[in-house]
Amino acid sequence: MKNTWLRYLNFLLPFFVITTFIQLSVAQECKFPESEIEPFFFDIKADLPPDSVIVDTAVDPPDAQLRLVNVRSNNLPEIDYTEKFDIEQRARGQFMVLSRGTLQLPRYPSSFNETYLYMTVLCNNQAYPLITVRVRNFNSFSPKFYNEPYEVVLPGV
Repeated sequence: MKNTWLRYLNFLLPFFVITTFIQLSVAQECKFPESEIEPFFFDIKADLPPDSVIVDTAVDPPDAQLRLVNVRSNNLPEIDYTEKFDIEQRARGQFMVLSRGTLQLPRYPSSFNETYLYMTVLCNNQAYPLITVRVRNFNSFSPKFYNEPYEVVLPGV
């Protein structure tokens, strides 16, 4: 009887070890619940100050390892925007994408008043094209008034 149990255990033990190893080595797939409802799309100003929050959201599983690996522009490929953003992880799967530098678009007379940035996040060693950000110059040439204040007197009012 003992030999039967030992043979049975010797037969099943390698399968158990291999199955456990495969389960541990396979990265768990990430889910971003808020992006499943509506894709992440944000409008930001080109003069956004550093350390501004672009998105504050969550990932499932909560212990996922996140890293921002690529931020590319649709019309300004010569500018590396990856260095200008960062991911900050918090408890229970919460994370934020923050701006880390100025996002200035080329100065006038450039024809670019906006660009789309496509952010790829690495989650548990799998790439997810997750966030689209439109960067715009909202008022590059605001008016300047001299000799303020101006006063106008309307007769009969």
